[in-house]
Amino acid sequence: MKTQKQKQLAEVNLKKAVEEKSRADHLSRQLDEAKKEIEELSTRKLIEVSAVQQLAKGMDSESVKVKLLKKRLKLEKMQSKHSKEVVKLERNRNSILHHELGRLKLDCDQISQRLYMLNNSFSYNAEGIDDHEKAWLMTNEPCSSDGF
Repeated sequence: MKTQKQKQLAEVNLKKAVEEKSRADHLSRQLDEAKKEIEELSTRKLIEVSAVQQLAKGMDSESVKVKLLKKRLKLEKMQSKHSKEVVKLERNRNSILHHELGRLKLDCDQISQRLYMLNNSFSYNAEGIDDHEKAWLMTNEPCSSDGF
């Protein structure tokens, strides 16, 4: 009965970890796409700047400068917007990974505690009980020391 509950709990925890990993992978792909879009915007900015400079030869220099500055401002705003989205995605991804690591550490500690309780539930000969416990405690160190 307890074994089935432990298996179910382990399956639920594994399923949660897989879901979190999937979500983190999805956010990572979104981050990569946003970075590619920023690169494309940068190249587009360079192309547009050179096109505006070519048009400037036939136009008044002040109006060309104003148009060029407006284009630069627009492109820089777009680049800034995408950079902020990238930062937001990176923060979300790091947060998810941190929570997943915490859950895995907690699961490891729970399993360690269950193994310890299982080991203590076996009956030994009265003569060797202390020796078996000492040997098991020496080989079984906790998964983490920071409390997760």
